[in-house]
Amino acid sequence: MEGSINLDARSMGKKAEDSLNLSDASFALKLKAAFQKDLERCRPITLESLSKRGFQRRRAEHFSGLSEPLY
Repeated sequence: MEGSINLDARSMGKKAEDSLNLSDASFALKLKAAFQKDLERCRPITLESLSKRGFQRRRAEHFSGLSEPLY
């Protein structure tokens, strides 16, 4: 099993989270490989890195929230 789902009211309602269960071993291996590849491109987010983001980045983050679904 890979991944998880949040079972709180916000996730199940406003965020419209869902889950999917597959029993195809070869497909699961492909998903796992894709996830590992994504992890190689990740970087940690720290309080220090958040405080060092520039004005343009903070503004983009602020305005991206406007496109969040309202359900």
